[in-house]
Amino acid sequence: MKIAILADGYPSKGNPQFIFVQQLVHAIVDLGHDVYVIAQQSLTHALIRGEKILSKHTVEYTKNNNSYQVYRPYRI
Repeated sequence: MKIAILADGYPSKGNPQFIFVQQLVHAIVDLGHDVYVIAQQSLTHALIRGEKILSKHTVEYTKNNNSYQVYRPYRI
């Protein structure tokens, strides 16, 4: 089954926020489903707070080496 998860954020290296979303994604992916995460990133936060701007699209892996895709569109 293909599943899209829309979240306000998603963890990255050095930013452990929204770890519960990642744990949920890993559990669903390890059950054999195709998961696509869409989690916006703020350009304003990057400019004002100095947060790193991440790639718009990455492929990540669970501990069981199952892959899923993360999309991080920009917002202002």
